[in-house]
Amino acid sequence: MINKTLFAALLAATTLVPSILLAAAADTKASGDQSTTGKSTTDKASSGKAATGKSSEGKSGSAKASGEKAGGGKEKAAAGKGDASKTGGKPTAATKADAPKVEGAKPEPDQGAGGKAAAAAAVGVAAGAAGAAGIAAAAGAGSQVDYTKMSPAELTEYLIFDAKGFKLDQPTQEGKTGKERMTQDELQKACSALRGNPVDAATAQKVQALAVASHVYPEGGITLGDWKKGEALAKEGAGFRMGPKADDNKKLGGNCYACHQMDLKVSAHGTIGPTLTGFGKNRGNTPETQKYVYEVIYNAHAYFPCTNMPRFGANGFLNQEQIADLMAYLLNPESPVNH
Repeated sequence: MINKTLFAALLAATTLVPSILLAAAADTKASGDQSTTGKSTTDKASSGKAATGKSSEGKSGSAKASGEKAGGGKEKAAAGKGDASKTGGKPTAATKADAPKVEGAKPEPDQGAGGKAAAAAAVGVAAGAAGAAGIAAAAGAGSQVDYTKMSPAELTEYLIFDAKGFKLDQPTQEGKTGKERMTQDELQKACSALRGNPVDAATAQKVQALAVASHVYPEGGITLGDWKKGEALAKEGAGFRMGPKADDNKKLGGNCYACHQMDLKVSAHGTIGPTLTGFGKNRGNTPETQKYVYEVIYNAHAYFPCTNMPRFGANGFLNQEQIADLMAYLLNPESPVNH
């Protein structure tokens, strides 16, 4: 005998799904009509629905919802199971197993755990095939790329730049494109090649040389700016935006507190970088100190190869006036950093 649960599962994975849903909906509607007229559902249940591939649990659920007894017997429909209102009138394997017996109806063969598992497996295979087809379509027809042979870095590069998984032509506020933003320069490539390992002498020498070459100094020489403006910059975390809706908000900051402790009254701060509390008091406000601070803010790799600190000046995140203001926040004796 054909396993009806398996057969129904296989039908659900084919183009016959709409027909089954329509049949179930019609079956539920007919049951509802009979409930309102007070007619018994016994005759309908025994009219050979098993031979037509329709199940009787939709009617059992309707009978329960309307207060009628299935087949005129004392047995009530199992609570919550077979209730067509909860499944939209679509019969399921669970309701079939738990539906009450109806007089005159041909009993369904016991599917058992094996039958239910086979039905579930059939549905899973169909769903898996559909998912695989979707992935293949997204990757492009005829794609021969073997992701399993790629390192995480290679896979990332492929998905972004080759498979076009990212909109590379989207604008950025600094005037570049998404692709230009994500393309590493020579310094970044040298540091990324370390893969988290300590900086070796050759890499350090190369990175420091690149950083020193990037330094551009103010025409009038290095001076201190307004420490109050520097304080606002140190606390501001905004940076350049990117995306299809990149706005014109050019408000940028240094986000210094994300990595450093500075003013002791500011409790929220990071610990990635060293504490800068009392920096000017401890280092002094000499021309040598000012030059050092300027160069670290402009491109810290000159002193700390492959550091986590952004290249604020070299990458245009901050202009020279803003750098001077940040320097004043660190060095000016009146700044709260030095109190």
